[in-house]
Amino acid sequence: MKLNATSVLAIISTALRMLSGVIVNKAISVFIGPAGLATIGQFQNIQSMLLSFSQAGINTGVTKYISSQPSNEEDKIISTAMKITFACSLFISVIILFSSSYLSEYVFDSEMFSIHFKVFSLTIFFYSFNQLVLSIINGRGKIKNYLSINILQSIYSLLFTSFLIFSFKLDGAIWALVTNQAVITIFVYRKFSIEKISIVSIFKSEIDFSLMRKLFSYSLMSAVLIIVTPTSYLIVRNIVDNDFGANFAGYWQGVNYISSMYISTLTSILTVFYLPKLSKLKCKKMIRAEVFKGTCLISSFILFSTLTIFYFQDFVIRFLFSADFLGMKELFPYQIVGMAIKGLILIVSYLMLSKAMTSTFIVTEILYALIYILSTYYFTEFFGFVGAGYAFVISNLIYVLMVLFLLRKQLFFAGE
Repeated sequence: MKLNATSVLAIISTALRMLSGVIVNKAISVFIGPAGLATIGQFQNIQSMLLSFSQAGINTGVTKYISSQPSNEEDKIISTAMKITFACSLFISVIILFSSSYLSEYVFDSEMFSIHFKVFSLTIFFYSFNQLVLSIINGRGKIKNYLSINILQSIYSLLFTSFLIFSFKLDGAIWALVTNQAVITIFVYRKFSIEKISIVSIFKSEIDFSLMRKLFSYSLMSAVLIIVTPTSYLIVRNIVDNDFGANFAGYWQGVNYISSMYISTLTSILTVFYLPKLSKLKCKKMIRAEVFKGTCLISSFILFSTLTIFYFQDFVIRFLFSADFLGMKELFPYQIVGMAIKGLILIVSYLMLSKAMTSTFIVTEILYALIYILSTYYFTEFFGFVGAGYAFVISNLIYVLMVLFLLRKQLFFAGE
C-alpha cells in the first residue's frame, strides 16, 4: 500500500477520532468550564502514565519486530509480548487499587473519586489488551482491520462519553475515561480471533528472553516518554495555575489540547505507515530518501493547516470550546508555530523509534521536557501568561536542533 492510500485511510480514522474528541471537549467546555477542563487534563495525564506502564511500553517494538522479522518468528513475538503486558497490567492494577484514595486526593483534592480509580484498576487490563492487538495488526500490515477498530473506538467513545458528561458533568467524564475500553474489547477480541491468534497457545508457549530484552529497549524509551511528557505537562499546568489561576490553566489546557489533536493526526499516519516501513529499511540512502519524501509530504499539510487554524482562530476556539475560552488567544500564535516546528521533526523522531536508538531518544526527550519546564517558569515570570507560548516555541526549536545534530550521520552524511 502506498503512502497516499495509507494516508487517506489513516486520515479518515484520525478525522473520526478528532471529531469525537472535539465534541467531547466541547461538552466538557460547556458543561464544566475552563477550570473543569484543567481538572480533566490533570486526570488524563495521570491516566496516560498508568496506562502506558501497564503496557510495559513494548507496543512500538511489537510493531517493529512483527513487520521486520520472518513470519515463523511471529508466534514468539506475540507470546512474549502478551505475557509481559499481562504481568505489567496486573502490577499496575494492584498499585492503583491500593493507592486509589491518594490518587483521588492528588488529582481532585478530594477522596470522593477513589471509586473511579478502583474501577480503573480493573478496566486497565482491557486497554492494555486492546493496544497490544492493534500493535500486532499494524505490524502485520492489516490496515483495514487496524483502522476499523480505531473508527469503532472513536464512535463509541463519542456516544458514551457525551451521554455521561451531559448526564453527570465532571463525574460522568471521569467514568467515561475509566470504563469505555471495556466494551471496545469485545470488538477487538473478534478481530484478534480473525487474525488466527490463539490465546491458549500464546500462554502455553515459552518466553523468548532474547526477544524480551529487545522489547525492553522500547520499554525504556516508553518509560521515559510516559513519565517525562505527562509530568512536564503537570508541572507546566501547575505553574500556570499557581501564577494566574484555574481559568488560565484551562486556557493553557485548551491550546495544549489543540496541539495534541494536531500532532495525533500526523502520528496516526506515521504509526500506520512509516514505523513498519522504516523498520525494514537497512540502507542509509533509502532511509534518507524515505525521510525526505515523508517530510516533504507532511510539510505541505503543516503549512496549509497551521495557516488555516491561525486565520480562523476565533471560530476554532468557539467551535472547540466556548466563548469563555477566548482568553487562550494570547497563546494561539505561539502554539501554532510551536506545533508546526514539532510536526516537521516527527518523521525524524520515528527514525529513532524504528531503529531502536534508545540513548538518543531518551536524551532528547528528557532535555526537551526540562527546557520546556524551565523556559515556562522563567518566561511566565518575565512576560506573564504569554510567556507559556514563548516557552513552547523555544523548547520545540531547541528540540529540533538537538535531534538534527544527534542524527546528523544518518540524515546528512553519505553511506550505504
